[in-house]
Amino acid sequence: MLAARATVLARGAGEALVRGDGSSAESALDALVALAPGPAELRIVQQAIIDLLRTAIRAAWKRGWQPRDVYEVLGRGDDRLATELAGDVMADDLAGYARPLVDPRWFEQLSGIGASVWWPADSTWPRARSAASSANASSAGWALVLEAAVGLLGRLNRLGTLQAFLPLPGHASATAAPPAHVDDSVLHRVRQMLAQAESTSFEAEADSFTAAAQRLMARYSIDQAMLAATGQVGPATGPTGRRIWVARPYVKEKVVLLNEVADANRARAVWAKELDMVSLLGHEPDLDAVETLYTSLLVQATRAMYAEGKQVASWGGSGTRGFRQSFLAAYALRIGERLRAASVEETQAAAAEATRQGGRALVPILQAREEAVDGFTEELFPGLVHHRVSAGSDPQGWAKGRQAADRAELADGTGNRLGR
Repeated sequence: MLAARATVLARGAGEALVRGDGSSAESALDALVALAPGPAELRIVQQAIIDLLRTAIRAAWKRGWQPRDVYEVLGRGDDRLATELAGDVMADDLAGYARPLVDPRWFEQLSGIGASVWWPADSTWPRARSAASSANASSAGWALVLEAAVGLLGRLNRLGTLQAFLPLPGHASATAAPPAHVDDSVLHRVRQMLAQAESTSFEAEADSFTAAAQRLMARYSIDQAMLAATGQVGPATGPTGRRIWVARPYVKEKVVLLNEVADANRARAVWAKELDMVSLLGHEPDLDAVETLYTSLLVQATRAMYAEGKQVASWGGSGTRGFRQSFLAAYALRIGERLRAASVEETQAAAAEATRQGGRALVPILQAREEAVDGFTEELFPGLVHHRVSAGSDPQGWAKGRQAADRAELADGTGNRLGR
């Protein structure tokens, strides 16, 4: 009876918090606290809320959400406690499955957001680190955790549906091959190059390191495609997807940059405008390349943009926002041209090498992989309409952004010039 009453009150409080009905939420929370005058009652109330949260997170998994997605959406609010609790609930749920039956990318995402089962084995309440020492029935700490928990419940239950990119926890094949991420040594070299690009104040040097990184990733992707086509890397795996959550401001312009990087690496980008989120679709090594390069290029573009300082419009008011929108858009489009040039050059060199060695022709292999990505995109987003995103109308910002991306000859890091 007590657990059932706690369940009803928790659901009601969560819904009231989400819809902004503070009075109803406060009444339900007060009633929840009153249900637990002692330790025994507290354990029952806590367990009822834990059960609700577990049910809500598992329902979110079935609607396509992954740990990183939940964290990103919750992290955009001001409730740090609810975000911590979400990490606890996700870690608690995934810990309940046999490890071989969970795709390793679920645990990679948990690790990336710093979520883990940190509480003692004899504890039944993942309370969030910041309130763990004060969460009890008679303290303000317990009331705060309770409010965060029911608020989290309400938000989890209102999450929409996303495309499912990973097998649900407990449904992965114990004998399936792990995802074919880029080799750690290659990613390490790429990140070193991009770190140098981010740290230098010289545009020419930054461009050189960025181009070198693109060439290395392109060659790795080509090599993996050839190995898969000849059966040298185990069972061939098809395209997959991952989501990139784009931080404000200038979301549209950042999406343009992400799309350009994706296009240069044989991947597709689908923008969910209402969520500030992009679905990246492609083969795992290509998605690794896109995410790594985009992250670095965004740092470089933002640094170059802020170096231009604030702007004044012709009519005397602030022109900074329009200038920066145009700057980022122009930067993105020009960088895309140059990344594609680097990728094409690397592909041509690899194709010539394959021909000299008498191996399989490269172009049909790459074409088949691109067709597979296009088919996968159509499967997930049937009837998808492609729109060219127009961004930026400030002539000066456009010119400055293009100059920032085009100021120097690109080289591959060894002095070899790339096509313009």
